[in-house]
Amino acid sequence: MNTTSPPPGTEARRKHALELRTRYDAGATVDELAQTTGLSHGTIVNRLHAAGTTMRTPQETRRLRLDESQVAARRRLAASLRVRYEAGATVETLTAGCGRSARTVRRLLIEAGATLRSPHQTRQLRADKDEVAPASDSWTGSGPVTRPGRSSLHWPLTVAAP
Repeated sequence: MNTTSPPPGTEARRKHALELRTRYDAGATVDELAQTTGLSHGTIVNRLHAAGTTMRTPQETRRLRLDESQVAARRRLAASLRVRYEAGATVETLTAGCGRSARTVRRLLIEAGATLRSPHQTRQLRADKDEVAPASDSWTGSGPVTRPGRSSLHWPLTVAAP
């Protein structure tokens, strides 16, 4: 039996719900409140709702607990990702460069105020970059130069003699 739970009277429950709300608004999580009071997770949530509490998402709770240096570092990372993205880098490139997931990179870009490209825009950007043929001495033959790895009827073919 739980000794910290208030008696079944409505006034005591209302006071307890307000106390839980105060602690929740100060940054405590539902699980922490459940551990300290001995009440179930569902009971805590019900009492917080009864007290008119606006519930936080887990992401909001994590942000609430970040210190200023972590917030500043996140903003710097978001700003640098935005600069590189707007210069033509793709989300995949940024993901590989910073060691974060694609979802996190997208979220950071949005936080930094970047307008994300559609998949079509990204494919077009890649195609435009690939269309520029590399200048190399190893390219020989007559006809127009096409992207490496693509076949072309203009590309010189060599056939071995029988």
